[in-house]
Amino acid sequence: MKALLILALFAITLNTHADTEVYKCSKNGVISFSQTPCENKLSDTQRIKSFTPRQEDQNKALKDNQARQKEYDRLVKVRHAEEAKIEAQDRLVAKQAIAKRKHCDNLKMRSEWAKEDYHNANPKNQNRAKTKLKRSEEVYALNCK
Repeated sequence: MKALLILALFAITLNTHADTEVYKCSKNGVISFSQTPCENKLSDTQRIKSFTPRQEDQNKALKDNQARQKEYDRLVKVRHAEEAKIEAQDRLVAKQAIAKRKHCDNLKMRSEWAKEDYHNANPKNQNRAKTKLKRSEEVYALNCK
């Protein structure tokens, strides 16, 4: 029994070519190929030789595929790392923009308060209030415009 099994395996490995019958059918001018005969029984039979690659070729193809898969996985990791880096930069920029807007709002409020102080100042303190107003407007202009 063992010898029969070994002989069958040996015969399979030697026969790397197999023939397949294909039927060429024509219906309404359209040509199609099928593994079963055509409905109208008018079909051309064509033999197609199929090929089974050698074991060495299969192993080489498997190794090549594994190498390509490994490279693909590496590139996916690199892409994810780059995307994470870009997202972190975007979050930082957004955070900085919010902080700048908040800072500018505070400077604008200080400028408005200085304007109120200037209008409400008595004549003795009016020059000091005017200087304070001018400086607050300059700081706002330098930082926020």
